[in-house]
Amino acid sequence: MTERREILLDLLLFVTALSLALWQRDDGHSIVWGMWLSSLLIGYTYIVSSILRWVAAMYRVGGGMFLFGLVNGLFLLGFFTIHFGGFHLGHAIFLNEFFPIPVAAERQGLFLDPQQYLWVVKEYWWFLLIVLVSDRHDLLGQRAPLPQEPQSTKTAMSKMNLMKPYAKVVRLHILIFVFAGAQALQWSEAFVLVIIHAAYFLPWRRFYRLLKPHKAATSATVPSE
Repeated sequence: MTERREILLDLLLFVTALSLALWQRDDGHSIVWGMWLSSLLIGYTYIVSSILRWVAAMYRVGGGMFLFGLVNGLFLLGFFTIHFGGFHLGHAIFLNEFFPIPVAAERQGLFLDPQQYLWVVKEYWWFLLIVLVSDRHDLLGQRAPLPQEPQSTKTAMSKMNLMKPYAKVVRLHILIFVFAGAQALQWSEAFVLVIIHAAYFLPWRRFYRLLKPHKAATSATVPSE
């Protein structure tokens, strides 16, 4: 029943996001910039919480490991702040070419004007909340085991998986190509929005896990020749 409740919640999120997009007669802006915003904020939250979790584990391990964990944590925080955050800020320039932000502003060096980023937050905060619930297991679910003794720190550190949020960036790139192809084929915007929202929000893995026992039971009842 828990699995089915999770599926129902994800279906509700899918219907909610799609309904809002269709109601706004969205041309791709909401889901593209909403995905960009959620990828940046939720992904960075995942990275920071993982690092803090690691540093706290080093404090509990003791034996002088806290200083080791703190130094490594600060290095990782600085690296991913520049790499992950800077990548998204720069990536916004690329997105702005396909889905222009309707704010009169000039480029600030390599990045967009702060007013343009602020516009995205004001316009698509609702999409961020929907994705936050949709990605609930990424932030609240089980993560790699923490070290319990000094000898296990290197193994545990290698399993932190701080690259996990980058998968959402890949999905965003694929989405852009899907929109570009749909425009070239002159598909209706409503049809494209259904496809994209289904790919983004529907719990396909949960569907598979729910149907897997049924398939196994069906195959077991079929008599062998």
